[in-house]
Amino acid sequence: MAAGAREATGPRLRPGFPGRLLALGHALALFGLLLAGAVLLALLAAPVILAALGLGQFLKYQLNHGLAFDGQDARDLFALLLGLACCRLVLPAALLATRRLAMLTRRLSARWCGVAIAAAYAPKPVPATAGSRHLGYQQRMSWLLNDVSTWRDTAWLVVNLVVGWVLLLAPVMMVGFGVITFLVPGSAAVPGMHGVSRWATPPAFPGNTPTVLLAIGVALVALGVATGPVALRGYGGLARLVLTPSREAELALRVEQLAQTRRETLDTGAAELRRIERD
Repeated sequence: MAAGAREATGPRLRPGFPGRLLALGHALALFGLLLAGAVLLALLAAPVILAALGLGQFLKYQLNHGLAFDGQDARDLFALLLGLACCRLVLPAALLATRRLAMLTRRLSARWCGVAIAAAYAPKPVPATAGSRHLGYQQRMSWLLNDVSTWRDTAWLVVNLVVGWVLLLAPVMMVGFGVITFLVPGSAAVPGMHGVSRWATPPAFPGNTPTVLLAIGVALVALGVATGPVALRGYGGLARLVLTPSREAELALRVEQLAQTRRETLDTGAAELRRIERD
């Protein structure tokens, strides 16, 4: 992919109360991406861990029991082979999916959080096999694993899973807590809504009258709605901190892209000359 241009400022968040409510919906949507990233992280780690455990147990059993082959060896060897098979089948797809998820996070960060994030990925190499449209396993893995941006995207999955959910769910949970714990029991103070108050038990503390509960609930909901855009900006800043490539990486990628374009132009020109000579 081409390097994304840095932008000094991203799009402004939608102002007003509707925009603040929309920010809560965007936070929930980004939390859905966080869960998808957790699944991808498990797919990336599981084959490597399975293969490493199978190999470790197999070698340990061989060292402790000689070169005999029995049922325990068969199970360890099966785990090793299964892990290697998953590494071959799952890892390339999971790495590419991680890249697509990171690119989607960049787009949504600019659109929803007002934080633009640049991208700098190594270009996809030409298939080594003549006439083939797909990369081989070794060439694909070399392309992905030698690209620093791949490791940056993987690090984002970890940081997002550890820290990102706090920024995304804090305002949403504040609104939900205020509604369920305080507004619903406090609705008894509103004429005609006494029946709604029976849906939730009021919290036990001194002076928990319906009027007090209603006031606390309104304050919590208002605080959650007000902090939604702030949490989104913080989330976008966290994503930019992890996903933005260094200036040196962008320049190196640009040089590599120009060199590859030059090579392709020379190859095309040489092929055209050979065609003219044959004609």
